[in-house]
Amino acid sequence: MKGWRIAPTGLGIGFVLMLFALLLIAINFSNNLIFTLCFFLMAAFLLSVWFVIRNMNGIEVVNVRVKPVHLGQKINYQISVKDLVGSDHLYIELNGSDRYFHLPADTTQIWNLDLNADKRGLSLEQPLEMSCIWPLGLFTFKRKIAQLPEILIYPEAQDLAALDQPLSGSAAHSQSEAEELDGLREYQAGDNLKRIDWRAVARRGQLQVKHFDGADGDPSLWLDWNNTQGLDYESRISCLCHWVLECQQAGREFGLRLPAKEIDPNRTGQHTQQCLSELAMMPEEVVS
Repeated sequence: MKGWRIAPTGLGIGFVLMLFALLLIAINFSNNLIFTLCFFLMAAFLLSVWFVIRNMNGIEVVNVRVKPVHLGQKINYQISVKDLVGSDHLYIELNGSDRYFHLPADTTQIWNLDLNADKRGLSLEQPLEMSCIWPLGLFTFKRKIAQLPEILIYPEAQDLAALDQPLSGSAAHSQSEAEELDGLREYQAGDNLKRIDWRAVARRGQLQVKHFDGADGDPSLWLDWNNTQGLDYESRISCLCHWVLECQQAGREFGLRLPAKEIDPNRTGQHTQQCLSELAMMPEEVVS
């Protein structure tokens, strides 16, 4: 029972006061029927404590998975839980969520907990707390069962300014399949799906993309902090975030220039995640 907390609900406090009033009436009038009713309700009161402890005991968290999200979206924690004691677990709440979770006996399930992403940057670990008021709603029992992992919250992507069309002078990898084929490489998230070599997939059993090179390739785009002048600090970050996603969807090679860091042009999914991470970890605006 270490780490468990118990508190009466409003209904539970009212129930205790009613029991006390019934007991006074039974004593005052020496009424056996009221005594019987009072003791019956008291037994139900005590049994509800045992039921809720039994209901919350024997639940183990196997693992917790979560993916980065953008500011304003829902953080989806995928919590794998299993029963250890061979009994059903009903009406479980997690971290004050507005939904109930159930775990049948001798099973393993995935519980999806959605929390608000209300601030960009690194959201630190936080405790995962389980609570329950079943069966009578007289007590709230709470216990910590795991830690929710830290998660990186990307900025909100807002289309606040048009992406400049002039391109930088440094040549990027060609996006046209009319150029000379340089070879194949493994597919990465964010790669242009049109460049997947399906014959190589059939032979090797893994996604391969065609890699072209040459000085005649499309020049790379630079997403520059200075190109967002006129917007406030957080809006500039949101605008750059939108440009990063726009370039990724178009399969464009791009680089990112921030006040304290420059990321060389690339077009891989890993490059996109690196740019989004840098934007997420931008320091808070200093208001003088």
